[in-house]
This record gives sequence, structure tokens and C-alpha cells, in this order.
Amino acid sequence: INPCQSNPCRNGFCRARGLSYQCLCKKGYTGRNCDQDIDECNLRISRCPGICINTPGSYQCSCEKGRILLPDGLTCIDPCMSYRDIKDTTRSIKYSGYTLSLCDYEIIKQNFTWYRFNGGKNSQMMLTRQVMMNQCGTNAPGWLVTPHPTVRQGVINGTVCFSLRSNFCRWKNTVQIKNCGSYYVYQLPPPPGCHLRYCSDRYDYCQPNPCFNGNCQTNSTGFYCRCRAGFEGTYCHQEIKECASNPCVKGSCIEGLNGYKCKCLPGITGSHCDADINECWRNNGGCQGTCHNVPHGYYCTCPAGQDLDSNNRTCSDPCANGGIRFRDSLTTRPDYNRLNRIQRYCESVSGLSPNSTNWYQGNVRPNCSALAKWINVTQNSKDNYKIGRLCFHFGLQHCSFEVSTRIRSCSNSISYNIDRLSACYLNYCSKIEGVLDQCINSQCSHGVCIANENGYTCKCNEGYSGRYCQEESSDRCSNNKCLNGLCIASKDGYTCKCKEGYYGNYCELDHCSKNQCENGRCVSVNWGYKCNCTDGYYGGFCQYGVCDTNECENNGTCEPVYGSRYRCRCKSGFYGGHCEYRVCQVNRCLNNGTCEPVGGNYYKCRCKSGFFGSHCEKTICEKNKCQNNGRCEPLQGSYYRCRCPDGFYGKYCDKRVCQVNRCQNNGTCEPRHGSYYSCRCQDGFYGGHCEKEICVPNDCQNKGRCEPLQGASYRCHCQSGFYGIHCENRVCQTNPCKNNGVCQPAGGTSYRCRCQSGFYGSFCDYRVCQTNPCENSGACEPAGGAYYKCRCQSGFYGSHCEYRVCQTKPCKNGGKCVPLQGAYYRCRCQHGFYGGHCENKA
Repeated sequence: INPCQSNPCRNGFCRARGLSYQCLCKKGYTGRNCDQDIDECNLRISRCPGICINTPGSYQCSCEKGRILLPDGLTCIDPCMSYRDIKDTTRSIKYSGYTLSLCDYEIIKQNFTWYRFNGGKNSQMMLTRQVMMNQCGTNAPGWLVTPHPTVRQGVINGTVCFSLRSNFCRWKNTVQIKNCGSYYVYQLPPPPGCHLRYCSDRYDYCQPNPCFNGNCQTNSTGFYCRCRAGFEGTYCHQEIKECASNPCVKGSCIEGLNGYKCKCLPGITGSHCDADINECWRNNGGCQGTCHNVPHGYYCTCPAGQDLDSNNRTCSDPCANGGIRFRDSLTTRPDYNRLNRIQRYCESVSGLSPNSTNWYQGNVRPNCSALAKWINVTQNSKDNYKIGRLCFHFGLQHCSFEVSTRIRSCSNSISYNIDRLSACYLNYCSKIEGVLDQCINSQCSHGVCIANENGYTCKCNEGYSGRYCQEESSDRCSNNKCLNGLCIASKDGYTCKCKEGYYGNYCELDHCSKNQCENGRCVSVNWGYKCNCTDGYYGGFCQYGVCDTNECENNGTCEPVYGSRYRCRCKSGFYGGHCEYRVCQVNRCLNNGTCEPVGGNYYKCRCKSGFFGSHCEKTICEKNKCQNNGRCEPLQGSYYRCRCPDGFYGKYCDKRVCQVNRCQNNGTCEPRHGSYYSCRCQDGFYGGHCEKEICVPNDCQNKGRCEPLQGASYRCHCQSGFYGIHCENRVCQTNPCKNNGVCQPAGGTSYRCRCQSGFYGSFCDYRVCQTNPCENSGACEPAGGAYYKCRCQSGFYGSHCEYRVCQTKPCKNGGKCVPLQGAYYRCRCQHGFYGGHCENKA
């Protein structure tokens, strides 16, 4: 039986092993029947440096975009890193010398070599326009019909036409082109014939424009960028921060595309907010009286006898309309009010009636106050005002709290300039109606009138005495009441020259006592007061917040910084003074790098494989550190690796495989792909380092003898009666002999069947006489083993009773043949004859 007869090995060769077989598979296949494909790509046993594509029984190598596969089918290269320079200046379209009729046919060979035109500023790239014959140093110059690719397009195919006479495309060639960022490389086949040559031209560094915010200009070394206003840097990619020097003197600086602009404080103008606006120049500043211009603003004053209203612009007479402008809830601004109405309210609440003295007496309730006696009162000749102080009673103290007020004596009433009180339990009160009228026409010339039930008395100013204060003292400043100023004697008494920040007859009033600065600190100055605003506010009264109207775009957050300045905290991906610019809106990353925002106005460039640097401007592998012909391969970022040739390994391919032989038992070290190696073992040994000896231990069973073969193979010589790869099978272990036949080993894997009497065949599967071979009704009888004999009927004989007795007429001379038992007969002779066959005559 031949186990290889059915050819079970689909992709290999069959070798018989006794009753079994072994398949020797072709390269790329495995399995018992060589029916399984080895996926070299998934197992990473291919030699592809780039992309691996599995095929039945093998694999194919491919390369990433921008790289090409060499004819060996295994090596990928970047043409931008592996090219030859063509430095011949005579092939330039700008060459004006003698036509040399040069030819590229012998110079450029069909060997998949890439070239770069590098012959000076006039020979840097292939010519891309039609050219007449007899230029570029040859008869038929070649020019590129196809436009050059972008960096993103990678490697493309292009067509080159060669001009001859009036035919600009007499011959054609197909070339490959790649854009390397600042130069081009070409895979050039030989021209179709001699006197044909590739023509070159000057490289256009400004196409496409590398300047992000400017114009590109070429020079002898390449190009430079002429930046627009507001930008700087090699590629005009950096915005100039004009506001960093704080050019706005009294205002906030706002960055712009072509410079900056100043947002001035109220009352300030000028390109740098350094000039004061004279608000009084137009329409008198809106003042009804006199307008006074001051730095950062202006203020209004009124004519004598009038007072400035709460809008700080219009004037009114406190005595107009009877002086009645009283409201139950006093505003924050001063207001003149008839005290008569206050008196009735006080009496109805307190239930007390004032007596003739200047004070309320008795148990004065907390919600009512008495009109204090006037002290330090002077007559103002300009506006007829008097200054007095009001005391408020609380408990048993008659002056727990006091305020100053201005008083105007009108024709039939008295008006008071009073403020809203600082506590809810304080209230203004007065004497009964009519008592105060005694002082309307008083004769107190240098003092204050104090009304009483009997009329009035005069309280004289300092330096005066007498019933009507008409007598002048010699030293008028001896007891002066100038609180915050210098006393100056005069013929009418004395006047107070107030310190800066104070005003009033006695310099008792502070410009900041009625602080109108909403978000700042009031500071008294000689012309009044000014507001020093809290950071984040501006305006004459610090009433404007710098972030009240958010000028930050793209959902930026306005944040006050100092003074009236603010800054915009931009969302990720935006930048600029007002977050008006989108990061990466203009991709500043070179060599097809990807711009990614990283917060604020910052970004980073995710570089393509083979490039690194803040703008992907640097090329990896420019300085190849790989030794022993190792090939530099860019990785992600600024990393690279050395693809070592067979027999070398290490970071820089600086280590030799098999330099130290690790193979044992005289095995031979053989380099494989990369840093791998294998050991070729001597016969009788195997293992990764030939460390194992074949036949030790003996794997042959049943005393079989192990015989080493080539490599790591061996075979077993089995004892008689055994077979199998390891002699593991016993001959006759399962008796193949039928009909009680006895199986007997016959050497090796052979056997024979000793059959019982009456049976025969290789497996004793045939019965003797099962089909009667005896003719003429002869009886078949077994004769031992596979033998038999025929017992013939009378008159027949032969091994199969095939012969009839007397059929040949053996009796002569007319004798009659008479059959006997078996094959015997006798002759009955005629008269006169005798003998066994009647052959004798009597």
C-alpha cells in the first residue's frame, strides 16, 4: 500500500513513512497537508519596511504615501532623502552660451534613480513652459507639461515633452515628481534618443506664497518675507504686540490688524489719549451758569442767589415757588425744603410743643430733633446764605449727632439745604409756625438772628458785638472759626482762606463730604474734587465699568486689569486683543504639518513623518547617524530609527550579528533579517543554539534504534514485529487474519497469515472449495493450507476431473474400454487378442 498515491499534500511533496506519510511544504505554506497559508504580515516575519500585503504562499511590500518601493520589492525610500544632484548649469533655460548638443541618454540610466536640479539659482527645477529647440545646451530640450505637485499630493506621474523644430512634443517621457517643501526631486528615465536633454529653470520660492501675512521676495539665497504692518518673523507669522509698551497715556489700548487704537477716558482725546477735551467750548458744557474746564472733565457753578441742581448743570432759586420742594423721602442729593411742614410732622409724632428756648426740653423721643441754636454763622453778601449746624437729641444728650446746613431767607419763608439723614430714627423738627418769621427782616448786621417769643436776638460773629452786632472788635482773628484754613482780617471782620480740598465761610466743608464717586475714591483738589477710580472703572464719577459692554469676541471673557484697562481671556482656539483671531485660521505649520490649538493664542504643529521643529521646518535624517549602510527611517515627531541591513543591529546599526558565535556543538551562526540570526547545526544536533542532541534521549520505542539524519531529523529502525515513526505500532497487534488465521511477523512492517485448513489468501479470507473447481461432478476436498484435491466420479480423472477415462480409446484391435474406479480402466479384448490394451494376438 502506497500512502502517497492519492497525493494528499496540496502545496508540497509527499514522503512515505511506512503505512503513513509526511508532507514537505513549499515556502509560504504549513499544516499536515500543506493546505494552510502562512500570513507573513500578521506574524511579522516579512522583510517589508513599510506596508505588508499577504498573498497565497507569499507577500508583497508597499510603501506609505510619499515613499517609493525599489526594484528589490523590499526597500522603501523617501526620494527627498535619497537623490543625486544635477549641477550642470548649461541645461538652464537662462543659459546663453554656445549650444553644445549635449545628451542625457548616456548620463541618466534606467536604474530608478531620483535627481534634484541643483545647478545654482538658474537651475533648480524642471522647466514648466514650452521651449524652442537648440536651448538648454542641446538640440531637443525637454520641458514638463504636468504642473508640479503640492507637498500634500506626494509622488505623482508627470509628462515631459521634447521639442524639435516646430513640434513642441516630438517625443514624450513619463517621469515621477515629488515636492519636498523647498525643492523638487524627479525620477528620470533616459530620453528616447540622443541629443535630447531635460531642461531646468529657476525655482520659484514664492509660489505658493510662504509668507502668512506679507509678500514674498526672492533674493540670491532664496526668499524673504516683507511683512504687513502688525506682523513680524521669518514667515510673518508672529503678531506684533503694539500695546505692550502702553502707548495710550489716559486710556486703554486695543490691538488691531494693522496697529492699535486707544480708547480714551471721558474728557480725554488724542491718538495716544494725551490731550484734555475742553468740554466748556461747546454749548458751555451744558451748564446754565458758568462752566469750568478741569483735567478729565468740567464742573458748573451758578449765579449769586441760585444753587446747582442735582444734575450738576442747571441752576434754581431756593426761594422760587415759596421754597416748597419737600418730599417725605429725601433723596441722596441735597434739596431745599420748607421747615414749616416738617414741624407739623414732628409735632404729630412726638406730641411735644417747643418752648421759647432753642432746645426741646423734657423726654424727647428718638424720632424727633430740635433746631439747634446757630453758631459760627456769617452773612454771605453774594448769595445771602447762612451756615448753621443742627443738633439731634438722643436720650439726655442734646447734641448726640450734628450736621451742617445752608439756610436761605426768602421773602415769606426760610429754605434749608438738608441731606438725607444717616439713620432711620433721626428726623428734622422746628418751632411752631410763625415764630421763625421774626428773623426774616432782622437787623443783625454781623451775626445770626435767633427768633423767640419776644422777637429775636442777634448772635454776633467773631470780632463783632452790640445788640445788632454792629460794633467791630480790634483783633478780628483772635477767635476765628476757620476750621481748615487761614484767617485773614478785613474791615468787615475776617475771611477764611481754605486749604486745598475745603470750601465754605469757615472752610468747614470738604469737597468729598458728598462723595459722588460711584466706584472710586474721592480726592480733593483746588478746583473741587476728582475721582480716583477702582481698577476696572472709568469716567468722571467712575460710573463706567470697563467690562460693562463686553468687547471680547468669540465668547471671550472681559477681565479688568488696572486703571481703565482690561484684557480679554479668550476661549481655546482664539487670540488677539479682542479674541478676534482664530488660532490655526492660517496654518503656519510647514511641510504639510497640522496646526492644533493648545489654549489661549498658542498652537502646536503635529508634523508629518520625517519632519520636526516648532513649525515642522526641520527634516529628520538630514544627518544620517546610521552606520554600516543602515537606512534612516523617520518616526512620529522628531524620532527616527535605523533600518539595519542583514547582519547588523543596534540603535545605529553599530553592532554586528554573529560577531560572538552563540551556536553550540560547532554550529554555524547565520545572520537573518534585522538583528536576528539562526544556527546551522551539525548532523545530530538541533535547537535554537544547537544545544540539543538528536537521539538523546532515544524517542524510538520498543527497542528501536535511532539514526540521526541531516539537520534536526532522525529515523527509527524498528525491531521485527514493530513499525511507525517511533516504532510505536506492533505488527499483528490488531489481527488482520480472518477465519482464525494466525498473524506472524515477517520482518519490518510486514506480516503473513497462517491460515486454518480450508482457507487461504493474504488475510485467510478465501475458503478452499468455496467455488468447486472440480469438473464432471467431481468432489472438492481440502488438502491443507490453500490446497485442495478433486475426488472424481467413476470414469473421470485429472487434478480437476477434467479428463474422461476411455476418451482416447486406449484399447486396440477392437477391444472395448471399460472404466474402473478413479482414472483406471480395463480393455475387454476381441477373440484372438489379449494384453492390457489388447495389443497382442493370440
